[in-house]
Amino acid sequence: QSFTGSHRYVLDYLIEEVLEQQPEPVQTFLLKTAVLDRLTAPLCNALTKQNDGQATLEMLEHADLFIVPLDEERRWYRYHHLFADLLRQQLWQKHPEWRAMLHRRASDWYAQQNSLADAIRHALAAEDFTRVADLAELAWPNWQLDHRSLIWLGWVKKLPAALVGKRPVLCVALAQALLNAGQLEAAAARLVDAERCLTSATNDLGQPENATAEMVYVDEAQFQALPATLATARAYHAQAIGDFAGTVRYVEQTLALLPADDLYNRAAITGFMGLAHWANGNLETAYQIFVEGLSQNDNDLIKGTFILAEMQMALGNLRQAEAVCERGLQLAKAHDPSPPLGTEDVYAGISLVHREQGKLKTAVTDLQTCHQLGEKVKLPDWRHRWCLAQSQLELSLGNLERALELLDEASRVYVRTPVPLVRPIAAMKARVWLKQGRLDEAEAWAQEHDISAKNDLSYLREFEHLIFARLLMARYQRDQSDDDLQQAVDLLARLLQAAEAHQRMGSAIEILIVQALALVAQNKLPRALESLQRALALAEPEGYFQCFVDEGPSLARLLYAALAQDIVPDYVRRLLAAFPSSEPEQTVQPQSENPELDWIEPLSERELEVLQLVADGLTNQQIAAQLFLALNTIKAHTRNIYSKLGVNSRIRAVARARDLGVLTST
Repeated sequence: QSFTGSHRYVLDYLIEEVLEQQPEPVQTFLLKTAVLDRLTAPLCNALTKQNDGQATLEMLEHADLFIVPLDEERRWYRYHHLFADLLRQQLWQKHPEWRAMLHRRASDWYAQQNSLADAIRHALAAEDFTRVADLAELAWPNWQLDHRSLIWLGWVKKLPAALVGKRPVLCVALAQALLNAGQLEAAAARLVDAERCLTSATNDLGQPENATAEMVYVDEAQFQALPATLATARAYHAQAIGDFAGTVRYVEQTLALLPADDLYNRAAITGFMGLAHWANGNLETAYQIFVEGLSQNDNDLIKGTFILAEMQMALGNLRQAEAVCERGLQLAKAHDPSPPLGTEDVYAGISLVHREQGKLKTAVTDLQTCHQLGEKVKLPDWRHRWCLAQSQLELSLGNLERALELLDEASRVYVRTPVPLVRPIAAMKARVWLKQGRLDEAEAWAQEHDISAKNDLSYLREFEHLIFARLLMARYQRDQSDDDLQQAVDLLARLLQAAEAHQRMGSAIEILIVQALALVAQNKLPRALESLQRALALAEPEGYFQCFVDEGPSLARLLYAALAQDIVPDYVRRLLAAFPSSEPEQTVQPQSENPELDWIEPLSERELEVLQLVADGLTNQQIAAQLFLALNTIKAHTRNIYSKLGVNSRIRAVARARDLGVLTST
């Protein structure tokens, strides 16, 4: 009934000239096997209850009856898609009572071959929901290990809620699949259903004892392990919603329920404890616990590499973060088959390291590889991590609109997991808005998320508060409110104290950089240089680079001042060479004795030379002749000098330069 137009004529031809010309047994074979996407003799025999499947398939192929072999051995076939549509239409019209029966037979055959996915698909087509529930319960352990829970979830969501609610094993499996999909509230409801089932069927130790008449399960091993599995799911849920105490409680409960020799699952559940400490800002403890949780399996170590790298970067150990990623890539390349799941996240992680090292081209390649691998594995959360890493790279490249687009995409695909989101997407967007000068959007972000300088501090809000300090500084630039600037300075001092107390030196580097810029705005140059020097001392041994360059010209000027005072000069020169707006011939202005001097952009050596000749009373034509330059070039240098000194005449330029100590009085 769905066929129209030219298809209708083709189908009429197939019915009259092909199907109806076949002997009755062949017509019956074709109709009964129409429910199959792929055909093989034993499967066809199971549906037709005959033993002539192979002979019939070969006859159909030799007669060119719209059948296509799928392998060279001629064991598997399929019907041409249009012919298959015709056969199904004829089956529904002539023998609708066969439909459920044939799908059940196909489901039985696939289940006997341990092909549970096909068995479930046919059971669903037969609307045999009890059988679907049985098969889904049996399939869950392997499908979870293979990271195919989203497909499994699609099947089980089609089952009646009342049917699932009486099956504690299926309830917990469904909860785990929902957790993997980020549907935390729905997952919690299914855990309650499972607990309700188990309440009347467990002994005093919490172990399953006697199932009630209402309770149904088909996998004895999963049922016996259910209390530990349920506690594990609770730990996952608690960590995903940021419940530190709940995570600890359920991890301890799970460890008490797991056998002492179940090293793999004991290590895995311990990983949740590591994530909880990470969320609390205790990174040293978190790292040690999480490494222990990954030690039982190379696959888990590969998948956890990006977490270990992020922890090391937050600790300020950029070189160790790189080593962790390199180790993860070595394991991935040695894996058979290669690359395993999680390799895409390793490339996302190492891109962050390379970006911070200033190796932007390498980071571009890393993220291209990440994207290629991610598109193949189709896991739910790789794209979120790729978007975040790519957005940071785009920010460093100056592509701010593209960075915002990627952050919007990250928001759309984000799935809540136990891995803490230490850099919230909304705060990352606010950072870009501030670089664009879009203070209204940044102000709205702060209000929406209830962020102020008086908030209690926590690690999970550290990045938000750092962005808010930047917002206060931007407000000061706009409104010249000393109160905004002082709030920023006070907030940064609190953030720095918290970061240093927990050895989060990666955080401390960025906080110190922003603190230095805030102190410059307060005309407290010596203190600003102290903060910058501390940041440089932490950053140089580890090879940090981009966190300085991303700050732009305002930090470049401060770095020139640091260079003038011989503060880690080799490192500072390397940093300055990377600033897009910096010039190799730039030099630092000699510092005035007055620490409250107004901040100016440094003059290049050529500009200083022109300025000295202006002070000596030479005209532009005379300066051009003396320096062997074109007159227009001298005029351009003069305009730059005026702009940098904030003046509009030769006399004022000379006076301003002498006030600042750039020129000596004569």
